[in-house]
Amino acid sequence: MFARQTSSCIASTSRASLTAAAAPHHAPSPELPRRIPARSPAPALPILLPRHSSSVSRYGYGSPLSNPRELAQADLVDPGPPPKRAPRPDAPVVHVQYLAFDVAKETEPSTAFQAPAALREPNASGNGKKPAALRNRDIPHEYVQMPDATGVLQPPEKLADILARIDSRKRYVVLVQDSPAVVKIGNHEEDRRAERARKDAAKAHRLADKSDKEVQLTWSVEPGDLAHKMDKLVEALGQGRRVSVLIAAKPNTRPPGDDKRHQLESRILKLVEDIAVQVQEQKRGRRHTQMFFAPKKTS
Repeated sequence: MFARQTSSCIASTSRASLTAAAAPHHAPSPELPRRIPARSPAPALPILLPRHSSSVSRYGYGSPLSNPRELAQADLVDPGPPPKRAPRPDAPVVHVQYLAFDVAKETEPSTAFQAPAALREPNASGNGKKPAALRNRDIPHEYVQMPDATGVLQPPEKLADILARIDSRKRYVVLVQDSPAVVKIGNHEEDRRAERARKDAAKAHRLADKSDKEVQLTWSVEPGDLAHKMDKLVEALGQGRRVSVLIAAKPNTRPPGDDKRHQLESRILKLVEDIAVQVQEQKRGRRHTQMFFAPKKTS
């Protein structure tokens, strides 16, 4: 029996050896790690994305927060509403099709600027002169009145009758007042004489305005030059002209001393004291003196 058991063991060992020889050779497998028990999947995190941006646009690809889970965690922080902007003012509504009509329809004058009466009510001629009175047949009245020598108005009469009895080459009828219609008879020769007198007076006024003359001197003027300037001063005063005398220092020179200034001023005043008077107070500066003279009026 022992022999039979020994034979069975040998046979089993032989069969095991043959089976191991026939099987392919494998390296010993390493020790497997300890099995981790399965867990339930994590709950989905809410993704709070603002409407005006996205995680990709905020962080970009390849950024440290490009992982979807990290992006979801970063988006948990609510950035808040977008910044408020100032409201845009409403554009004015302009009805172009009615603009020209409204401007033409406006009748009230503007009070922001008032032009002079001469500009707001120009005369018919447009040259700035007073419009001429209507004469003869240009008078738009059939019946008119004329004043007598005392200024009393005579009874109305036809304008045609008045024109018929005057010499139109020498005289004319001019409208003086429109309501009631008042006229007077004028004379061409008298008008020409009055116009000449008016022009002569205007010419004299212009000459009087241009009569101001200035004589310039320096504090170091030579005696000969001073005498020549004084002759011009006396001549202008003799013509009835106003004269101003300006005494100034030369450039890059010292201002005059008190003695020199007083000496030259006194000489000029003594020269014209019989023919002129000072019409304005002297203007004195550090380097100049200006005196104003006008001829004396003779009785």
